[in-house]
Amino acid sequence: MGGYLPFIVDGSSYRRKEVEKEGESQRIKEMLSRGQLSIPDPTTGFHHSLCARCPKCGHDSSVHRIERSGMPIIRVVFRCPICGEDFDAGVDSMFLR
Repeated sequence: MGGYLPFIVDGSSYRRKEVEKEGESQRIKEMLSRGQLSIPDPTTGFHHSLCARCPKCGHDSSVHRIERSGMPIIRVVFRCPICGEDFDAGVDSMFLR
């Protein structure tokens, strides 16, 4: 899912979410190094796309613009569909939807 934490967090679910987030961050780094903005689910074939939360209003935002250095993507700019804000996000702020 996304990089959010559940409303009620016990110790085990918090650690589980942190481990999932670390795995997702690693997948995102690999995607960007290969020049990809989405990754298919091997079971269903559904393509999970790169997203980030808007720092201004908190809504999920899609990729608006990228910069490449050869094949790898070195910068991703997102645009919020609600407030129209363009923003950069680090890999730790990105998630797959």
